[in-house]
Amino acid sequence: MKMNNLASLFIIMIIILSIFYLPNLAAGMDVNGKPADANLKAKGPVLDGPSFEMNMMRFSEASQFSDEIEFICWQGTSPIAYFGISSVFYIVDDSIIKLEFPNCNQVVPQGINPTGSITNYIIGNDPDKWYTGLNDYTSICFFDMYPGIDLVYSVSGGTLKYEFRVSPGADPNLIQLRYSNVDELNVDDHKMTMWKDGLELTDSGLVAFQNAFQTSTIDCTFYHHSSDTIRFVLGEYDPSKELVIDPFVQYSTFIGGSNEDLGHAIAVEDGYVYITGETNSQDLPIDTTISFGNLESFNCFIMKFSTDGSQLVYTTLLGGSQMDAAYGIAVEDGFAFVTGITNSNDFPTANAFDSSYGYGYDCFVTKLAKNGSTLIYSTYLGGSNDNDVAYDIDVEEGLAYITGFTLSEDFPKVNALDSTIESADCFVTKLAANGSALIYSTFLGGGSSDTGLGITVEDGYAYISGSTLSDDFATINAFDSTLNGGKDCFITKLSPDGSSIIYSTLLGGSMDDEASSIDVEDGYAYLTGITYSTDFAIKNAFDSTHNGNSDCFITKVEIDGLSLVYSTFIGGIAVDEANDISVENGEAYIIGKTTSPDFVTINSYDSDFNGLSDCFVSKLASNGTAMIYSTYYGANSADVGLGIAVENGYAYITGKTSSEEFPVQDAYDSSYNMNGDCFVAKFAKDPPIQPPSTGFDLMPVVYIGAGVLGIGIVALVIVSKRKSKT
Repeated sequence: MKMNNLASLFIIMIIILSIFYLPNLAAGMDVNGKPADANLKAKGPVLDGPSFEMNMMRFSEASQFSDEIEFICWQGTSPIAYFGISSVFYIVDDSIIKLEFPNCNQVVPQGINPTGSITNYIIGNDPDKWYTGLNDYTSICFFDMYPGIDLVYSVSGGTLKYEFRVSPGADPNLIQLRYSNVDELNVDDHKMTMWKDGLELTDSGLVAFQNAFQTSTIDCTFYHHSSDTIRFVLGEYDPSKELVIDPFVQYSTFIGGSNEDLGHAIAVEDGYVYITGETNSQDLPIDTTISFGNLESFNCFIMKFSTDGSQLVYTTLLGGSQMDAAYGIAVEDGFAFVTGITNSNDFPTANAFDSSYGYGYDCFVTKLAKNGSTLIYSTYLGGSNDNDVAYDIDVEEGLAYITGFTLSEDFPKVNALDSTIESADCFVTKLAANGSALIYSTFLGGGSSDTGLGITVEDGYAYISGSTLSDDFATINAFDSTLNGGKDCFITKLSPDGSSIIYSTLLGGSMDDEASSIDVEDGYAYLTGITYSTDFAIKNAFDSTHNGNSDCFITKVEIDGLSLVYSTFIGGIAVDEANDISVENGEAYIIGKTTSPDFVTINSYDSDFNGLSDCFVSKLASNGTAMIYSTYYGANSADVGLGIAVENGYAYITGKTSSEEFPVQDAYDSSYNMNGDCFVAKFAKDPPIQPPSTGFDLMPVVYIGAGVLGIGIVALVIVSKRKSKT
């Protein structure tokens, strides 16, 4: 990331609080919308707007019906916090905790980052007491809470967090937090504990980082200013260097040897990260390395990282005497499932459905033991033609689902929906849990070329995405049944036994379009890829205009496949391509490559285009109309993002870099190893939120990338439990 000449001029302080609420949260407000006793329960609002999710968190306007409350933070239909003039009321179980800010300005919070939805209060039979059309936001801001200091609250991934921003010349020592109605308040350096109505509330993990190109820790502690008031004490720091709190990039590391290394896919489970790809490096990092191949040619690799990214749990090399490459990985209960291609007649097999090499390139499917040292099964999958390629894999209840394309008429078919190949066809295969049998395996395509690029599974239903040139591609219950021109995307949902199509639709415009990846949540299919079509199907879009040569797209398909929930472009003036997607709580995360100097950046880790091509990471709000963050990630040469996985709001990414200055942090390997390295990085739940570009008169603030100072709470969780009686 670039530093600039404003480095010594601006200071930002960030204090972040993340609160994970329990399912039984409840509290209330009186008829005027004011905080009420715990015995009064709030009636849930009526909600409207694009793609409202019942567990969605948002800030709704309340000033229309209250003299004291300006916003209410809702989680679905349960209130979890009220926001008044320079005051906050947290709702935990049946208790309300009041937070005040001594000696602050009297500030009315302002809504920023609208969600596009509205909240309506239609309660009782008197229309004069109904309040409708109240706007919802993902963030609110108390501007100038203290002189030159803003306080921002935001919601994301089921959490409520706040941060202070200190502008140039402002004094962070002015900030005070008074919990005026708690029964007891204790402070121990990096930990704060409160008691209220028998509930014990603990805040811990106060950390400050200062970062130029490496990360260092700055001393930052809680200070018990008075019986109910907390302040922060910050140690010495260098204002010309970057300080990151609850860092956007949690860790980032090179992975590779002296030859070419590519990370194609990534999966995460319980914080452990699994990556797979291909390597030609004989000096690949070795930590508990198991080898089922040789490195005279490209081999597959599978790596498992510790939860903090600092250690390798295992590295497994997988392959034969010729070229092998892994393109997809899935993890279940600690078992890694990998698929890809092999040109090796001695590829390792075990408990195989097919232990015989076919011809040219065959697919393979391999399941590794939890320690990475044993093959639970490993099998060829292909026919007699020289091109059988598996691009993606997903797993559910031990059953592996694979897709790709084949030119082989004798590709294995079992309980096939379509047993006839006409050109290059997509295939979909469901493998038994022991790897020795197929539950179903079928062609999917038409009279021209068809390729399956992504697969995901939910409740036994397989969702496949890819590209087709076939004007007779199977379409059933389709949003679009007509090939639009050139190459179109397709999305197909198969029944659990593979015998029928639930829906199958085309998606595209008059030029070439390709759906590279798909994910599913609660029956909604999300897909991403690349489009050259200015007339690509767009609905409820963050960006409805095609921006340049090629754009990325993100599309959410209705459960029945007959319509789109939203569909949007993402890109700049040059070449943009999205390679993978992962979805959590309705929020879509994508990764890819861009050569656009004007690629969209919002709340970004790096807002500057760095080299020949940059990796990008973008997170789209659940309604598709707002971007939560979007950032470049790269350095001075060619960088491409290939895989992304999300767990508990954290985004884990992998890809390839040719940049010696690629950003690394808390790295397992901080040195570039030549000829192209794999990289692995973990992004925090959310970056610092930037202020709106219009509508407010703000003092200048420099964000990450210039000289930044901040203090804050990293993964600060309020855990409620009853105080034991003595």
